[in-house]
Amino acid sequence: MFDIKIINGMVIDGSGKNRYRADVGITGDLIAAIGDLSTAKAKKTVNADGKIVTPGFIDMHTHSDLSLLYDSLASARIYNGVTTDVIGNCGVGVAPVSEKTKDLLLKYLTTRIVGSIPVDHLDLPWTTYEEYLDYADKKPTAINMVPLVAQGAIRIHEMGFDGTPATAEQMAHMQEEIYKAMEAGACGLTSGLVYLPGLYTDEDELAELCKAIKPYGVKYITHQRDEGSGIYESMEEAFNICRKADVGLHISHLKLTDPKHWGCVGKLFAKLKEGSDSGLDITYDTYPYTSGMSSLASLVPAWCFEGGGVAHMLELLRDPNQRGNVQEGIRKKMIDFGYNTCEEAAASFKVANVTADSGKWMEGKSLPELAELRGTDVVTSICDILLEQDSKIQVRMICQQDSDMEAITANPESMVGSDSMCMSNKGIMAAGQTHPRAYGTQGMILRHFVREKGLLTLESAVRKMAALPAQTLCLDRRGLLREGYFADVVVLDADTVRDNATYEHSKVYTSGIDCVIVNGGVAMENGVQDNNVLMGRVLRRKR
Repeated sequence: MFDIKIINGMVIDGSGKNRYRADVGITGDLIAAIGDLSTAKAKKTVNADGKIVTPGFIDMHTHSDLSLLYDSLASARIYNGVTTDVIGNCGVGVAPVSEKTKDLLLKYLTTRIVGSIPVDHLDLPWTTYEEYLDYADKKPTAINMVPLVAQGAIRIHEMGFDGTPATAEQMAHMQEEIYKAMEAGACGLTSGLVYLPGLYTDEDELAELCKAIKPYGVKYITHQRDEGSGIYESMEEAFNICRKADVGLHISHLKLTDPKHWGCVGKLFAKLKEGSDSGLDITYDTYPYTSGMSSLASLVPAWCFEGGGVAHMLELLRDPNQRGNVQEGIRKKMIDFGYNTCEEAAASFKVANVTADSGKWMEGKSLPELAELRGTDVVTSICDILLEQDSKIQVRMICQQDSDMEAITANPESMVGSDSMCMSNKGIMAAGQTHPRAYGTQGMILRHFVREKGLLTLESAVRKMAALPAQTLCLDRRGLLREGYFADVVVLDADTVRDNATYEHSKVYTSGIDCVIVNGGVAMENGVQDNNVLMGRVLRRKR
């Protein structure tokens, strides 16, 4: 007897092969049988008549490192059919933690990945990367977590916000921390070279760090140094890092952010092919939106953080002798986005989320609008807001054009990552606004790319949201509907599934996902999440 039997559905197994009619039998946490199970008995039967049965989706790029610990429901993921979040991306991570640099890391995290989590609740009650995973293991969650170790967290652990190259001794210590994380079950090493302290880290240092992951067969996963005017030089740097370390490369949220490069996606694909033809194993993910989201503090030049992190940056903004230098750095950095003037660049930015209640009125307003309301220029307004809000403010920005985004997303080999933290409309994660990608990424793929524009077949879309991430991360028996694989399963209505989150109303769940099963537990049935089913696990790298 099966614990669960899904009947009358059309199975898309995640491999890219054509759908076929079959029943799916689940026993415990595994798929026990696929085929004609009409005569088999089951404790529970799910009728998928007229529906599609797929593997659970894997969100390839998230920042749920803390949000999954604070909000176990991960409802925005469940309503999108996501059963697994990949965390630790962009070099931003929460472990290891050194008492010497813990305050620097905490302060930095409040500007980067905390979002709606009230800062008063923020803590890092672990020291090593393994202790973090053990802590996460003990927290019941609705979805699985795939851990990646972040280069930024390791460098802060060893060097704080020191902008100088690592010494041989410091390098050895950082490599040792990577070894420990790999032994604990990390599935890759990430970097964020537009963020701190990735900005301080050169090609040779990154290559040496990547040598520590080579024995484990995992990839170097990077938010590359430049997605704008210098994107091709940045890609070459990533290629060189992986050549020197002899490891595979995964590029996070691939895009063309410089307006002068828009429409040149063919050149981007040619550069990827050039790297692959040279022998590199290259993969990438993307998100299906033309706007991104980041910290407002990311507009401040890197030298402002050197030595003391976010606190030092805020000190410089308070110092009348330094403020002008900081403002000039912000102005130059905004122009470097590819616009003719700082003001032109600022028009593409809107406030997405402010942690403090005192700043909620700014959410949804553009940077020029805020400057006008304050009766000042854009750069002065940015500095004032950073000080007033203790740098805990996130912005959305236009970062690519539709046709480029669609071409990259529709490529059969691209994967899908929301570049968001898991969220819910109840509890600690209910406050504030966010980017619609946190609530709608997978629904957007299924509605816009599959049903409305036909840029993807449903089979191809499922493959890029399930099997491809599982293969890239070497996950054990995930990403496919096959006998003996873990029972992460989604039942969806291909005719009605749709994202409902917008930039104006960002926290609206996707609809059309009927049933979600995580490790054999029915987390959603008849389109409604069961808040008592928390069957998620930490999916450590198979040793």
